[in-house]
Amino acid sequence: MHQRFYTGKASSLGLLLAVGGSTSQRWKRSPRVLVIKQRRGQQQHSHSCASRTDLAAELQQCDSSDDWVKAVEIFAEARALKEDISPEAVEAGVRVFARHGQHERSVELLRGAVGKAAVSVETLQAVFTALLQANEPALAMDLLQEIDWDMHGDEAKAAAFNSVARTCARGGMLDEGLSLLERMQASSIDVGRATFDSLALGCLKLGRGEEAEQLFDERDYL
Repeated sequence: MHQRFYTGKASSLGLLLAVGGSTSQRWKRSPRVLVIKQRRGQQQHSHSCASRTDLAAELQQCDSSDDWVKAVEIFAEARALKEDISPEAVEAGVRVFARHGQHERSVELLRGAVGKAAVSVETLQAVFTALLQANEPALAMDLLQEIDWDMHGDEAKAAAFNSVARTCARGGMLDEGLSLLERMQASSIDVGRATFDSLALGCLKLGRGEEAEQLFDERDYL
């Protein structure tokens, strides 16, 4: 079962299990969890502000260094200390998880940010690319429906919608991908050549040659 890593009651054991491995292994590898209870007891308002800044900076560093395991630990620590993390830092966590096969973690975090503020194009691309690589068309489509696209620009919409259409084409949801293509065209969202190609190839695999030919024709008129 997928482990939720930033919800629920925090405990030393829970924090260790959140990042995987035995308790003895994680005590040796993650000394930061040893001080969580001590920091919580000593917490003052001014220290809390500094802690939020420190945790955000560490998450940005995780994004730069591709250290997703440390990012898990940081989110667990923030939950234990009841610290808020800035939206920019949360996005950094989303990206590092998405790049390293942790698409469920990245989607869970992104869902927590949906509706609060616009998400960057870079973050959206990372998440939907991860879902494409993981062959998760249903999850990709669900996430697409949950995002308030009125808060996002044309580039973000195009990146997400094209990625989800390709994911559907490759993941056994061809009709859903074709319906999404129609929605994109009706909403004047730019459709990439790769999207036409993925959908056309999906049609060919199912013996739907006329539809594939039409898609190739539409692609060539771009």
